[in-house]
Amino acid sequence: MPRPYRHVDPPNQRSLQNLERLALAVGNYVNVADGVSLTLHRVVEALHRRGVEVAVIAPDGDHPDLASPPHMISVPSVGLPIQKGYRVALGLDRKTISAMDRFDPQLVHVATPDLAGWMATRYARRRGLKLIGTYHTNFAAYLDYWGRVPSMLTSVAWRLKRSFYQHFDQVFVPTRALGEELVDRGVLRHFAVLARGVNQQRFNRRCRSPQWRQSLGINDDEIVVLFCARIVWEKGLRTLVRALRWMRNRGVDFRTLIVGDGAQKNWLQKQLPDAQFTGFLTHDALACAYASSDLFLYPSTTDTFGNVTLEAMASGLPVVGARAPGTRTLVQHGESGILVAPDDPRALAEAAIGLIEDDDERRRIADGAARRARKFQWSEILGRFATDLDELVA
Repeated sequence: MPRPYRHVDPPNQRSLQNLERLALAVGNYVNVADGVSLTLHRVVEALHRRGVEVAVIAPDGDHPDLASPPHMISVPSVGLPIQKGYRVALGLDRKTISAMDRFDPQLVHVATPDLAGWMATRYARRRGLKLIGTYHTNFAAYLDYWGRVPSMLTSVAWRLKRSFYQHFDQVFVPTRALGEELVDRGVLRHFAVLARGVNQQRFNRRCRSPQWRQSLGINDDEIVVLFCARIVWEKGLRTLVRALRWMRNRGVDFRTLIVGDGAQKNWLQKQLPDAQFTGFLTHDALACAYASSDLFLYPSTTDTFGNVTLEAMASGLPVVGARAPGTRTLVQHGESGILVAPDDPRALAEAAIGLIEDDDERRRIADGAARRARKFQWSEILGRFATDLDELVA
């Protein structure tokens, strides 16, 4: 039995005039709960409430925190050994294509540039259907963090992206900064923005818990520096470790909290033996971890948006992060956080130290972060997206 939808949009959602059936092709939807899958669940739920049937074309899975869609068309896939839970789609077989034909979509939405995504674009073009894409993950940027990758391979990755996205009627990106970068690189000719929102009923300052801090051995007067993300190289782990060590060497008093899981967790635990590791948290436990911290340290340069950054801001945390497309869209330097040059651990550490040692400044920026987060409302963002799709079909 599919789990019920977890998110509730305002009840006055009117049905769309033109769009009735949409097919969504995505690499991972019901098997991992990451920023991409959670965002797409929001999109599917919003369309469903506006009277749109959505068929999700993706590998099978059964994650306890993810709802199964009313229409699920599974694709052949294999597990990804280096990333627990993730699967790689092997394309669209005859059974999948027949199921898509029976569903008879008006619009095809491709969210992952994998083999199934390539075949879904061809499916749409051969049948004369409208085709949109949503850009979620900057895979080409990841290559810089996966060992010694030849520059030629990075160049090939960008060429493949240019070839893939040229077929779309419209591509939605999470930030204008990222869209402009993709235009400059020749990946896109034009774009629209589909931002992300934050559930402020869940992520807010009221979730702060002295009892939760005490359960980790953290006193009320100690400053907690939080890093929350998948623990993988592309999140800037080496920069994070160097920044935290720099802060320690300066004699700054703080506690380090690491929330998340991933392939490099054991490595990070060895590098940061004094840090508290909670593992992967969701829902109220995650909200409590954010609000019970005091500063969010985020060196990642590969996020296309940064859901964790927005959740931290909504929880009243000042952000110290790299000046990258995702983070710089959310953080207003000096108002809701501090932005520093990418891959610069000393600059990251110095900015964090400044906020740790100045209580008034830290509180001022924390207030600014919470105010800034209130501008990212899911209902407004998804309402505009649904309207855009309806007009595209018309």
